[in-house]
Amino acid sequence: VTIAVGRNCPQAMRRAVWHVTDFDLRKLMYNGAISMVYHAVDKRSGITVALKLYKRIKLNEIERHQAGIAHIIFSITRSMPFIHAPAAPVAREIRLHSDLAHDSIIALYAAWKDKAYVYLALEWAPGGDVYSYLKSQRGRLAEELAVPLILEPFMAGLAVIHEKGLIHRDIKPENMLLTNSFQVKIADFGLSIDSKQEIANTRLGTIDYLAPEILDCPVKQHPEDHKDRPDTGYTNKVDCWSVGVLAYELLVGQPPFAAPTAQETLRLIRTKRVEYPSWLSPESVNFMSIVLVRDPTQRPSIAELLDHPWILKYSRREGGGLARARNRLQQRRPTADGGMLVRSMT
Repeated sequence: VTIAVGRNCPQAMRRAVWHVTDFDLRKLMYNGAISMVYHAVDKRSGITVALKLYKRIKLNEIERHQAGIAHIIFSITRSMPFIHAPAAPVAREIRLHSDLAHDSIIALYAAWKDKAYVYLALEWAPGGDVYSYLKSQRGRLAEELAVPLILEPFMAGLAVIHEKGLIHRDIKPENMLLTNSFQVKIADFGLSIDSKQEIANTRLGTIDYLAPEILDCPVKQHPEDHKDRPDTGYTNKVDCWSVGVLAYELLVGQPPFAAPTAQETLRLIRTKRVEYPSWLSPESVNFMSIVLVRDPTQRPSIAELLDHPWILKYSRREGGGLARARNRLQQRRPTADGGMLVRSMT
């Protein structure tokens, strides 16, 4: 049964009926408790995709017990379960993602289901994820690489997401994929929410990237709890905070609130004054310091951050060092087949 066909679905792939047998499953890339991801090829068009399969029996079990998909927030080691919170149902993920179209957003081509699985045919990004690439580069990037290759195009895609009233809620290097030409792509809309349709007031995300106001949300027993209380909600400024954490991790090699335990990380998010290494430029420090503020009303929007002097200094819009940056990365890049290093689980 067809659920949705995305705005970016290639014409050569479009069809009235979708079935998993239409695809040649080349390689299992990920196998988790709830989902699997295959490197696959559409037999008719020859287009390569990432085919994500949600196990319906697992979804049904979780929905019976928690009325949603359980999302476990992990510590910096990503091995210690911390908070169990209901994430967006798969139907919501499909509805929100299928309407997004931008060069910096992974395209959802189509979604359908049979008795065993819900299937998502997604744009293939063979360069793997940004977290894996960072680890191959000793954990961090120079500013002249991080801005034009990662931060600016990522924020351009995020600006489109925010313009539609959506909040991503799980920004991190693992959810940013790379093509062979080093085009960054925002992925994984499993925790996203449409703030025009419902109040965002659930504690979820990945610990290192959580904004302080998320920690202040009331504890829920059911996903619908407190949805009638606007005073308990947060806005897309939680994504802006996460951009500050992302910039720090790209440049320094670890998140600014990294700690041995989850509880200590949470304490630091609430209280720590961020320390910036001396090698960082004043412009980069200013960028991070104006967004890593605990009062969300004082944080710039993503659109405003795109016009920050540090971003403009290396901007591809200014005809700057994009080609040079890509050449430098290509020279240093290990062979990649879309493999991923995993430090979190959804």
